[in-house]
Order: sequence, then structure tokens, then C-alpha cells
Amino acid sequence: MSFAENLLNKIEINAIARKVLSTVGPVGSPQKVDKDAMSNLLMRARYKKQEKRQLLLFYKKLEDGQDRILVLDNDLNVYHTTLEDVLLRKNPTVKEMISIRNAIKILNDKDVVVSKKETSVQEIEKEAISFLDLSFSKQDIEEIESAGSLALEKGDSSGIQQSIDLFSEMLGYQDAPGWFRLGGYIVRAGVTKNQNRSIVFGPILIYNFQENIISLVNDRMESHEKEKIESIRQIALGQEKADREGAKVFEFLKKEVISRHLNPSIQESV
Repeated sequence: MSFAENLLNKIEINAIARKVLSTVGPVGSPQKVDKDAMSNLLMRARYKKQEKRQLLLFYKKLEDGQDRILVLDNDLNVYHTTLEDVLLRKNPTVKEMISIRNAIKILNDKDVVVSKKETSVQEIEKEAISFLDLSFSKQDIEEIESAGSLALEKGDSSGIQQSIDLFSEMLGYQDAPGWFRLGGYIVRAGVTKNQNRSIVFGPILIYNFQENIISLVNDRMESHEKEKIESIRQIALGQEKADREGAKVFEFLKKEVISRHLNPSIQESV
């Protein structure tokens, strides 16, 4: 697969993991884990699926001969042991419970549980991403720029958003905070902390998908800077000029990625 395809897969994996995490409740909580999303995440991490003794198990063989096993329930326990051992501990037969040694295992699984709940989701997410080749060259970035510019020329909003997503992932741009969201627009911003640890937003990327207009403001601002916020709104409405518009936005993003990731010692003029 191409770098862009691999990066899109990473974005999807991250989104699936966030979806699962939003449904993970504290110990004893009646909240139900999104099992469909978790199954998807596990399959992307190349786990095999098996149902035994009314348990839904996902497992992967390790180099030491044991298995890495997740039991798909609300606890999301990951075990480092064998399938037979997990079945004994999670759903033992009457015959198995007669043994004192087995009873001890059933009552205490700390010796084989390596993670639970949120930690399990995050570890599986890392495993899924580890199978993707996320290395890239200048040509890869130029191809993403070209695809975005071509989509803009054709009025292909889905293609434009895909390029925005790819560049946002590489540059760490995030959805604008609630106080700066605009209805009918996609707004992404770089996020940093200044010396007093307050959050600074910028550059600001704005895409009006109804009018097929993309613009970028190469400035930084904080939530208390009302004049700057209003200026951004006026730019989004077309009342003021942005620093970059149209295909030049994708050119700016390309240069930012190349400068930051491929040539960090050379800050290109953008």
C-alpha cells in the first residue's frame, strides 16, 4: 500500500480505539464496551477469533509458545498464558473446580493478566499500527498535495477532506475547540503550549465544504484574543483575506511537513 493509504489506516485505527475507549467504564460499571469496534481493532492487530465455553476470545501466538489472549467482555483483560488456562479461569467446568490448584487460579488471575480496560485498548491500538509502514519521502508528500489540489479543482469535497486529514495527522492539527467551531466548516489548528503553559492555536485551516473554499491563516492565538478570533470568522465568511487560499494551502502544508519531518534543519519559507 502507498504511504497515504497506510496513514489513512492509522487514522481509522485511532478513531476505532477512541470509539472503544469512550465505552469503557470503571470496574463494576454497567456500561457496555463497544464489542463490534473492539473486534475490528483486534482483527486489524491480526488476532485470531475463537468462541469457546460461551467466551469470545481473540488470541495471538507469542515467541515463547504461550498466547496473548483478550477476552471480549467489559473488563477487556489481556492474558499472557494458554487458551486452556484462560478457559479454566474465566469459565471453569465443575470437574476443574474440584482441584484446589485450579481453585486458586480461578480466584486470582494476577499472575497472567498483563492489562485491563483502557490499557488493553491502547496496547492493541499500538499493535495494529505497528503493522503499517508509515515511512515516507518527499514524493509521498507531494502526491498528497497534488491529490488535494486536484480534488479542489474538481470540487471533490471528500477528496479535499482526505488530504486535510492526512496533513492534519502529520502536522498534529486538531479540530478547533468548541469556542471556535463554525457551522458548515471544517476547522483544524496546530496546537502548542507557550511558556506559561497556556494553549496556543495556529496555523488555522478552514474549509467551507458547501462553497468548496479552503483557506489558511498563518498566525497563532489564544482563547482570550477576541479580535483574532473575530478576524478568523470574517475570513471564513469571505469578508477578509486569508494568508493562503485554494491550492496554496496544500502547498503550505506540504512545505510544513517536509520542513518538520524530512528536513528539520532547514526551515523552508512558506
